[in-house]
Amino acid sequence: MLVDHHDPENLSLLRFNSLWEHAYCHDSLLVFSTGRSPTLYIELRKEKPLLTPDTTIMSIGTEIMYGNSMVPDHGWVDTLNNKWDLRVVKEETGKFS
Repeated sequence: MLVDHHDPENLSLLRFNSLWEHAYCHDSLLVFSTGRSPTLYIELRKEKPLLTPDTTIMSIGTEIMYGNSMVPDHGWVDTLNNKWDLRVVKEETGKFS
């Protein structure tokens, strides 16, 4: 099923929501994956009739959050930050305009 959030009437989203609630929500997890930042994803949720996923993967996979309250996966943050020194990265990238 193709779901298009550019659909002004939200028909594809509403069909998906109905299918999910009827056939899958009882024994499956709903996961949304988006390149959007959490801020842009929250804006989209205000504009569109999106279901609340169990897991949301955002920012091109660099942020994972759970449930309606969007609890961050701190273990994933720790994994991504392993062997990174943010101070050094900011210092080096600050050298470029």
